[in-house]
Amino acid sequence: MIDKFIEFLNSQVGKSIYVWGAQGESDITEEWIRKRENNDEKQVKRVLKLWDKLKGQGISPIHAYDCSGLIVSFLIKNKIISGDMSSRSLYAKSTEIKREDLKAGDFVFRHNGTKIYHVGVYVGNNMVIECMGRDVGVVKRDINASGSTYWNRYGRFAKLAGIIEKETPKCSTFYLTDKPYMRGSEIKELQTRLIMLGYDVGSTGADGIFGKNTDKALRLFQERAKKLTDGVYDSAMRELIGL
Repeated sequence: MIDKFIEFLNSQVGKSIYVWGAQGESDITEEWIRKRENNDEKQVKRVLKLWDKLKGQGISPIHAYDCSGLIVSFLIKNKIISGDMSSRSLYAKSTEIKREDLKAGDFVFRHNGTKIYHVGVYVGNNMVIECMGRDVGVVKRDINASGSTYWNRYGRFAKLAGIIEKETPKCSTFYLTDKPYMRGSEIKELQTRLIMLGYDVGSTGADGIFGKNTDKALRLFQERAKKLTDGVYDSAMRELIGL
């Protein structure tokens, strides 16, 4: 799947435009661009300039993305995820890694000290593909092309990397309802604790797989513990449930 992902990314380099919130649309009109860009004339002009340039080069079809849309369009089409994700949610659902551990298909992020606001994909050989902006669209550049601190967070997306069976590190944050379901000894530990507290996690019991019944049990526990019923299992939830 990683090879297919990188092949897709390469196919969009120099042939796509950046439009806010876009996820691969190709039935593009000026009216559509204006609507997406909230009729911000400055931004619209930048998009139109690149769009006209690519059309002048005979490129067809021309697809539109924003930074996360480039990634999400592939993930949705290939049934890796079921819905939209921003750069921040892609980061939240990735396993954080060090820059020196990057492998082809890993995500690279920009963090401004407060939040994640941009994402690209490391494709090997110190190269990154990103939907960079309205003036250039999708580009492939050296990871240090804009300086060594341009990318400052790095993550491996388990569903894409095919490492779902690998157990999740202790005290990480689980966003548990996505498929394939999270699994491992920590999930089994959570299920066992829920059963001890009188919650039904389903007929399979503490099987180490976080399915819909375990999700329902965790949310019910949260509700009774007067927490938000968000189904998120993090270090604070571990403490609350006594693990």
